[in-house]
Amino acid sequence: MKKLKFLIVIAVILLCNGCKATYKLNYYDDTFKEELVVEELSKQDQTYFDRYNDEASLVIDDNNSYKYINDSDKKIFSYTIGKNLKNTPLLDYCFENVYVIDTEKYVNIKTDGEFYCKNYDITLKLNTDKKVINSNASSSVDGTYTWNELEDGITVQISKEELLLDNDNVVKKNLKDLYIRLAIVIGFIIVFVIVIIRLKKNHS
Repeated sequence: MKKLKFLIVIAVILLCNGCKATYKLNYYDDTFKEELVVEELSKQDQTYFDRYNDEASLVIDDNNSYKYINDSDKKIFSYTIGKNLKNTPLLDYCFENVYVIDTEKYVNIKTDGEFYCKNYDITLKLNTDKKVINSNASSSVDGTYTWNELEDGITVQISKEELLLDNDNVVKKNLKDLYIRLAIVIGFIIVFVIVIIRLKKNHS
């Protein structure tokens, strides 16, 4: 049901004449959320979204539904996926093969095969507070990974450990190493001074 509803949204986007779509996958506080933002809509394009003014058209099940923001400049669809990532509808629609491996320690996303959306202006963004082990993103800035060219597919591996926690551990380890080095140097200086003092006393 969820996939079917969102595929209808994507089908509408592909009818747009020159509109831009940005698919955002957010992974914060151990929760995945997806958001689709459609911009630069002509008056004709905007009429394609009229059906979503009825909240019933976005219901997934009894407990969940997509949130829809109907703005004159853009249309925003968002949904909380949950703790475990599954194949997102946009990826499923645009790529021939989508692989999502969600383990205890990391999440791996990979696509291959034919790219069905090559004639449309679609950008993918991953926003996360986690450590990204590797990716083929076009760019990355402060936890935002952007894919502008999707024809080559998507490859990204995300650690389930928080990036800030990792940085804190690195800082603590570096400080610990610094303290150890300082202690060794100070100890060496003290021993050197004692030896010099004793040598002077022996020569007196």
